[in-house]
Order: sequence, then structure tokens, then C-alpha cells
Amino acid sequence: MISSESIISPCFTEEQWVVEIKDILENDKEAEEVLVSVFEVPEPLRSVNPVAYAPQLLAFGPYHHFRPMLYQMQRFKVAAAVEAKKDWLEGDFQQLVAEIEKQDVLIRTCYQRHLSIHADTLAWMMSIDGLSLLKVLYCSLNYYKNLPGSSEKNPFAEFSERNPDLDMILRDMLMVENQIPMMVLKAIADKWLGSNNLQILVDFCKALSPLQLAYKPPASEIVKHKHLLDLFYLSICPKEGRKFRNYSFEKKKEDEQQDSTKEITATPDCTVFSKLTAMLSKLKFRFAALPAKLLELLFTSLELFGISPHDFFDKDRGWLPTASQFSDAGLIFSPCEGIKQIKFDNQTLYLPVITLNSEPDTKNILSSKLTSEVILRNLVAFESMSKDKSESLPFTRYTQLMNGIIDNAEDADLLKKADIIKGDLYSAEIAKLFNGLSESIEPKDRDINIDEAIKKLNHYYDNTLKVKTNKMLKKYIYSSWKFLTVLASFLLFALLILETFCDFYTCRVV
Repeated sequence: MISSESIISPCFTEEQWVVEIKDILENDKEAEEVLVSVFEVPEPLRSVNPVAYAPQLLAFGPYHHFRPMLYQMQRFKVAAAVEAKKDWLEGDFQQLVAEIEKQDVLIRTCYQRHLSIHADTLAWMMSIDGLSLLKVLYCSLNYYKNLPGSSEKNPFAEFSERNPDLDMILRDMLMVENQIPMMVLKAIADKWLGSNNLQILVDFCKALSPLQLAYKPPASEIVKHKHLLDLFYLSICPKEGRKFRNYSFEKKKEDEQQDSTKEITATPDCTVFSKLTAMLSKLKFRFAALPAKLLELLFTSLELFGISPHDFFDKDRGWLPTASQFSDAGLIFSPCEGIKQIKFDNQTLYLPVITLNSEPDTKNILSSKLTSEVILRNLVAFESMSKDKSESLPFTRYTQLMNGIIDNAEDADLLKKADIIKGDLYSAEIAKLFNGLSESIEPKDRDINIDEAIKKLNHYYDNTLKVKTNKMLKKYIYSSWKFLTVLASFLLFALLILETFCDFYTCRVV
């Protein structure tokens, strides 16, 4: 008798697998209208900053529901759900569970990972998590915005004596793996006393978004979104129905970079010249100071064209000049209405306003630095996983653009002065934030509008007098650098012999 190990997981039997396949085939027409929207973050993305993608306090939905560290907050969620049911819902709790269980197949289709849990378990989980999400969200907004009934020090005082970290809860709500499908929230809203019940989701996005919302959907449109994070994303980057087209300028840019690499094979080593000038300064001949004077004259001439010695000897620059380099070239930064409005026109780069605070600010934005970073990272992750290769990725490209022009605190200061970056977060922290985002983003993400702006930016910068002069000097000086190095080495050797000779014999100063 031949024995072999089963390919079926111990927690998922063969009988369960057969039942699931039958359900999928029988309900295929119903489920094909629903696409996966609650994704698992890929490991390469997660490894850069694991805390930004996994809930730390409250788990909503099945992915993290039974994690031991988070399950201790289950009583908190149940208390919130019970209070929400008492205040908002008409009918029995069992009726809500039964209504959500009718959508079992559609709910499972929303999740990327297979959910090996029974239908009634999933329905109860969704009912409790959906109600608690809305209740916690409502209490959080009331507490921060000082609405009627928010005088308690504990925003959750009406259903819990505990006062967990509110900022951490807000971060957990907006993680891509922690989303509740909108169909569940709609089922709750349908039994909710009152009207426009889900409008609070838009208010929540507005209160937390570091970027200004470009679109505020009416109540009738809210339920058409996939979940809270999808609503957040489309409020910042509204749909336009345009597909990405591959621009030829990218290939042209790569060719130009390859050509420049051929022309300038290596960054010149100035060590031998510094040794030569140091040796000459020790000698007591009048002509000894001539080379140093010539080098000083060269650097002074470069500065007249706005070229620093660092820029001259630094062969490489990033794919996009920094804000400081653009400013030196005469470019102006100006605010615009949103990411879709980014453009370069008439020596002006238009960028959306972003607010970054170290701590929540009830008058402007409720996001702290950590919350803003979680929002940015999860919006990038959601955008990249929810779109196919032919679609534009405007939010991802925006973060790449900001990373390109912000290299240090000086660059962030320039954007602050232009009212593009607001808030009290230190400039060094802002540079660190955007530079850190680039570690998890592939360099080939594209967007039509932003790519066109980048193309014009690079063309403008490369055709300024400063850059063209710098390129010309590099082309001719670098090409003869080897000869100059050999000549300097020979002179250095000759001067060493001369210095040794003068140590033994008195040399007459000329």
C-alpha cells in the first residue's frame, strides 16, 4: 500500500475544500461582480516598516482578528458594537447577522486570502467589527472636533472605562489589511435610524487626510466604494477613466544618461592636486603660489555661473534635481488643488498642499506624524495592488516626485516657504519621511500628468545656463583629466626632489 502526505492543510479538510469549490461554481455569477479589495501586503513592502501595515491595537476583519496581541481588545469592540446597536439600530442584533450572512460569498470574494471559517462565524465577526468600527470612528470625531456630547476626557467613556491610544486606533482603521467591505457597512446603515449615516466616513477622511480632498462624494455614492481606504484614496485621486501611456521620453532620458556616462567615465580624483598645492605652499619660490591661484580663479569663475565646486566634481545627480537646485535655477513653487493638478508651467511647479504635524491638531488635521506615514504607505500599497499594469498610479508617482525634490531639510524649508508643506513637523523629519517612502516603491510607477511635469522640469533644468556650462566644462576638462593627473604627479615628484635638494643645500629664493 502506497502512502503519501496529503496536500490539504490540517486546518482545512478535503471535505471542506470540495464544499468550497461547489459554492464557488454555484455562485460564480454572483461573485464575479465583486473584485478583491482587501489585500495582503507583499513581504518586500511590509519588511521596510512592518508596523505601518499590521494593526497594533484593534483588528477589523478576519486577517488579524484572532492574533493574541489584538484579541484582548475583543471586549472593547463588543462593548462598542452593543452601544452602537442600542443607539442606532432598529430590530434585533440577530437580524443584522442574518442579513450579512446572506452576502457570505460576496464578502469572501472581497478578501485576497482564503477565509477558512464558517459562514455564521464570518457574519458575526463582520457585524461586530462593522458596528464597532463605525462607533469608534464616530466617538473619535466627536472627541476631536468638540461636537455636542464630547465633553468626556475619555472619548469612549459611553461604552468603555478604558481609554486606549486614540492615535493608534486611527492608524489601525486605515491599514489595507484591516478593512471592512462597504457592503457590510451598507447593511448596517440600512438598519440605522436617520439618514446620510455613512457621510461620517467622508468626514473622517477629511479630518485625517494630510492632503486636501479633491472630491467629496455624496451620500448616494459612498456605498459604491469598496471600503473606507478606497473611499479615502478616491477622495484624493478621483477617477478620470484614463489609462497610462508609455512615454518615449523615458527611453530618451535613459539614452541621455547612458551617453553622459560614456562621455564622463569616472569622477576625477583631486587628491594628487591637493597634495601638489600643499607642497607648493611650503616652497619659498614666488612661482609656487601660481597653481593655487589658478585653482582659486577656476572656482571663482564657476561660482559666477552659479556652479559650486561640489556640483562641478559630482558627476551624478538623481533622476530629478532637488528643490534647492530648482530654486537656484530660478524655478518657483506654487500650491495647487490636488494631485491631479500637478504640472510645470511658466517656470512654476504646482504641487498639492500637504499638512504634516508631529501631534494631532484639532483645528487643522487629526493625523500625527506616525499616522500620516501609515496613511501614505497604505495608500501607496492599496493603489499598487488594486490596479493593473495599464492603469495610472498617481499617488505613488506623487510620493516619488516628493522624494526626488526633497533630499534634506533645506529642500523641505523651501516647500514650507511656498506654503506647499504645512504643519509643525521639523524639516529634517519631513525629508526622512519622504526618503523612507521611496525604499518600498518601484522606480517604474507612472502617471500621465506627473510624468509630463517631470519631463518639463528636467528639460527646463538641463537647459539653464548654469547646467549647460557645467556640462560643457565637464566634457572638456574630464576628457583631459588623465593627462592633467599625470602632469601633476610628475610635478609633485619633481618638487619632492627639489625639496630634498634644498634641505641639504641652501636654495636661493627667486
